[in-house]
Amino acid sequence: MFGSLLFASIPLCAFGMPTFSVSSLYQLPREAALLAFDPHTNALKAWDANQLHLGSFHINSTEYPLVQKRVVGACHKMERDDIYKLPGIGKLDAEADKLWGNRKRNVYVNEKDYPNQVANICSNESGADFTPTKNPDCHTIENSAEGTLENGKITLTNQFGFSGEMITTVTKESSFMAGQSIGGTFKFGAMLGKILGAEVSAGLTFQEGVSNSQGSSQSFKVDQTMTQSIEQPVSADEKNCKITLSTQACQVQGTAGLQLIASGWVWYVYAQKTSISTLPIYEKLLPENMHYMWALKMENVMSEDERRHTMDLEVRGNVQAKGKFTASGCSKPAAVTTAK
Repeated sequence: MFGSLLFASIPLCAFGMPTFSVSSLYQLPREAALLAFDPHTNALKAWDANQLHLGSFHINSTEYPLVQKRVVGACHKMERDDIYKLPGIGKLDAEADKLWGNRKRNVYVNEKDYPNQVANICSNESGADFTPTKNPDCHTIENSAEGTLENGKITLTNQFGFSGEMITTVTKESSFMAGQSIGGTFKFGAMLGKILGAEVSAGLTFQEGVSNSQGSSQSFKVDQTMTQSIEQPVSADEKNCKITLSTQACQVQGTAGLQLIASGWVWYVYAQKTSISTLPIYEKLLPENMHYMWALKMENVMSEDERRHTMDLEVRGNVQAKGKFTASGCSKPAAVTTAK
């Protein structure tokens, strides 16, 4: 709990009884950008990004959820060690210095007694969109189909559609959550569009967990084949009427990046009480404005680029587009029925 984070030299009598000039809040407002914790009243005080005091918020109330529902495993609680892996941590520290002074302090995230004022690292909702690093290497296999000739028609069944396997490998692990499994969305549409067509390939999206470890691999398999029934009318004099089935087999490769983005609250716990520097001088020393514990919301200070690291991946795969058929030497079109 935060009480255990306080420096041992701080006597309990140092906490004054604050008086609130703003009525208590039932929820922490979305626009809250700064927090102060008062252990004497068990309340958080909230300000917006312009240091406008929004009111007090009692920690046993229900806050708006910080993270929306996502892919399973997409979000993990930020660890204290992750704070100084943030590309923009210098900017966050500078903001704390400006607001509360460059004083002796400790920095924390995810204090267990305040689960709603959390810091999370999540994979980006748009996911990793693989793009090709070279054109697909394809070849076509053709086979004459054998069916049953009866009642003036050839009848046969055919597997139509596509199947394949993609194997992704982590070429650079993210500085965040090294070695942990991370849920993400992985898209192969852009890479397979030339083989399967844009409309079909656009739906090739997987939601899986991958290990954030250099060299680790993950297999993604797809099988969207269907059974077709083909009936080809044949006249008595059409002795050369035949059906040819073809399969296009392709090898593909590409790259993508899965972004891991930090958001939420970072706590600055000071050895001595301090107040917001922008307050008028006569307000700075009022007991209700002096606190040991302050928090900044990362996304109010740092851009997304300053809060993220990337897991780089490459993919190699084999895809087969099956069952294209052509009829030659036949005067009438074939009737095709596809099983649902």
